[in-house]
Amino acid sequence: MAARLRVRLNGRDFEFDGQRPVTVGRDPGADVLSSNPVVSREHLLLVPQDSRWVLEDRGSRGGTYVDGQRVSRLDLNRATITVRLGDLEQGDELQLMPDLPVAETILPGHVSAPAPNPTVAPYSAAAPPAAPPAAPPYVPPDPTPAPPSYQPPPPQQPSYQPPPPQQPSYQPPPPPQQQPQPQPQPQPQPQPQPQPANYQPAPPPQGTSRIGQLTGTYRADVARLRIGRAPDNDVVVDDMQVSRYHAELVAVPGGYEIVDLQSHNGTFVDGQGVQRCRVDKDSLIGLGRHVFRVVNGTLEQYEDTGKVEFEASGLSVMVGENRYILEDVSFALPEKSFLAVVGPSGAGKSTLMKALTGFSPADTGTVLYNGRDLYASMEELRSRIGYVPQDDILHPQLTVRRALEFSAELRFPPDVSAEERSRMVDEALNELGLTQRADLPIHKLSGGQRKRVSVALEIITKPSLLFLDEPTSGLDPGFEKSAMELMRQLADGGRTVIVITHSLQSLALCDRVIFLAPGGSTAYFGPPDEALEYFGGGDFADIFRELELPSEPRWKDKFIASRPYEKYVRGPAEHAARMRHAGNETPPPPKPQRSWFGQLSTMVRRQIAIIAADRALAISLVALAPVMAVALFFVLGNGGLTPAFATIKGKRQQVANIVTPNVLFGLMFCISLIATVDSFREIVKELPIVRRERSIGLSLSAYLASKLVVLIPFVVIQTTILSLAAIARQNGPHFSNVISPPMLELLFDAAVCGIAAMIMGLLISAAVTTSDKATPLMAGIIALQLLLGGALFDIRGKAGMEQISGLTTTRWGYAAVSSSVNAGLLSSTFDPKTNKLVEECHTPPDPSCDGNWKHSKGIWLKDIAALGVISVVGVVLSGWLLRRRDPKPKRRKVKTV
Repeated sequence: MAARLRVRLNGRDFEFDGQRPVTVGRDPGADVLSSNPVVSREHLLLVPQDSRWVLEDRGSRGGTYVDGQRVSRLDLNRATITVRLGDLEQGDELQLMPDLPVAETILPGHVSAPAPNPTVAPYSAAAPPAAPPAAPPYVPPDPTPAPPSYQPPPPQQPSYQPPPPQQPSYQPPPPPQQQPQPQPQPQPQPQPQPQPANYQPAPPPQGTSRIGQLTGTYRADVARLRIGRAPDNDVVVDDMQVSRYHAELVAVPGGYEIVDLQSHNGTFVDGQGVQRCRVDKDSLIGLGRHVFRVVNGTLEQYEDTGKVEFEASGLSVMVGENRYILEDVSFALPEKSFLAVVGPSGAGKSTLMKALTGFSPADTGTVLYNGRDLYASMEELRSRIGYVPQDDILHPQLTVRRALEFSAELRFPPDVSAEERSRMVDEALNELGLTQRADLPIHKLSGGQRKRVSVALEIITKPSLLFLDEPTSGLDPGFEKSAMELMRQLADGGRTVIVITHSLQSLALCDRVIFLAPGGSTAYFGPPDEALEYFGGGDFADIFRELELPSEPRWKDKFIASRPYEKYVRGPAEHAARMRHAGNETPPPPKPQRSWFGQLSTMVRRQIAIIAADRALAISLVALAPVMAVALFFVLGNGGLTPAFATIKGKRQQVANIVTPNVLFGLMFCISLIATVDSFREIVKELPIVRRERSIGLSLSAYLASKLVVLIPFVVIQTTILSLAAIARQNGPHFSNVISPPMLELLFDAAVCGIAAMIMGLLISAAVTTSDKATPLMAGIIALQLLLGGALFDIRGKAGMEQISGLTTTRWGYAAVSSSVNAGLLSSTFDPKTNKLVEECHTPPDPSCDGNWKHSKGIWLKDIAALGVISVVGVVLSGWLLRRRDPKPKRRKVKTV
């Protein structure tokens, strides 16, 4: 049986076990796939023979070269052989590294593994291979018919990284210096043991091009292995997305099960969230940014370090029956790439961005994250994607540090300590160059600095993919260049960055650029410098103008027939088509990073901090009520809550108190006005922030509840101040229905009316898209409150008006307080003929004109219940309106012919 063979093509490593020949070429079915046109479709064959490998050229057009000489057959008898395919200068460089027979070496301090069975990759005494160089424009992963590729770890550390000393993972006793053999020691319960440093992991399962960087291997021949962030776990994971005690790997008859331990971010198997699931050697177990595999009794741990390959194939989005807004877009990005998406209006840039992020999946096509279907694995991979929308996702009143701290609370599990979150915030500030401005209010920063803060909010969680929508919009040319240079630095720092931009003068900073033509088709994809040659010279502005010309040919067809398409697109598209998951995958909704009460606590504290930092808002909330209270005190007159008497024909008799309706309705209208003003901008002013936080799992009910928790106390204080001022000169109240003393029932009526009006304001704020639209809508609602409240005009029996008045807080607040103070009695006149008080209706109507104003416990409860219904319906409608703004993740069913 031949030894194993490692093959490196353009910086990408493949590994083969000698069970069958290996094909190299441009054919999509090749085991090692090249996209270089000088390489033949079936260029050469690597044949295992006994304990060696033989290279055979398959009659390639350009030839196969070793040490400058063309060869047709070669025995691979050296540790590393460099082969040039197709051409000595322009051809691909292929490195062949067969495992030659060497003596096994056991490192001191490690236990030698038992002899592997034939299906396990054997241990190798050789040092781990060197880290691959930077990836070329496109390096496709090993196709599915062949054993998948393996990415070895960097040379400066062995495949296995032993846990730090404080970690209690079992460390076997060191063998004697003269004898490297293991010293088995009997023990009642076997403990997890790290594999030896020369452990070679098995190839990744089919369907994945890369898993990540191997960071640890553990023997799983124990009853259970507990995995988590806490140092007393068997497998300790240094990842803030992982809970302290996250999951357990449990041995069961015939294999293993992974069991979630009520973790906050979930445990995933092949991208799907699970509570308990059986796993095999092909299963990928996802915990935060780490992936685990169980292969022949060994638990392998991989980390997503941010160096991901990102591919798209055939992405299309349609509206109506046959109109594309995005048409058959394909491309591939190597790790640490910077891609600019450019195109005129209507070219589908935002649609492409939504499809790539998974917020609004394409109707057809595939997006691959390191070879994994992004849509199918969205629940697991969502936390590895950062997105910065065009609008600032910042509260300008907060300081930079406070904004990041609140964001970190929402994004990390609650068992992450404040010190750990603070450390992550400091790292983000340092990377974005914001440390010196950390304690400045955001509204005092320049436009470019605010954009950096928006980016910092996203990189707290260290995403591998970072998407930015128009980050240079509204910036002057100098800031535009600085922003693009920042994106370049972020990509160089170990992540893939994709940006929609109109900043044409800085496109040279990008690794790739995709020009979209009107209709959403690809006009060009490739390096920026080659774009100028492809479009016939000039500059990028000329390309932009050319794309808008209606007389140009169909850009898609022109690009498909070009060399850049062959070089940068076709290979990735063919690979992605093979990787495509069957059926239309709909990403699940985001899972909250914190519990409902945890989110509520964060939202409440953030809201209070915003109010405290916003002087204008604080003044309006604190000072408006006293100012209006002073006006009510002097305007409403005297004695409105006590019976009125007059001398008629020499006798003192009770008459209708005409001040009563003025006092009661004036109070309720002012309360409705001030409470609505408190809240009518509360949601719309932070709508971009809510949208982004919804995509990371923010609960709408927790968000709305936080508004209520903060605003209700303010409303109660305001209504109390207004009520006390309004009745200070009214000699009452003297009556109540349920609550004693009567003053408390009147204050309760005012508070309930104010809360309902405040929720009406939240509903206005949720219904509009900008603050400018909220103001006229609020003014219209206040006008209706005044006209249809039942005090100024008689609306009884007027079809439509009477029904609409039932939706106003002034009508039911006026009714409740009238019932409480017995306004019907106060509006009565003594009839000397019957010797009784007679309730009369006056113009404008008074509380005696409607049954909802009567002094009765049942009537009062009905009035209060009506205000309660308005409140509940207002909250529900607000949540519904906000939910309608969520991205629509469901993939459209496209008919196939």
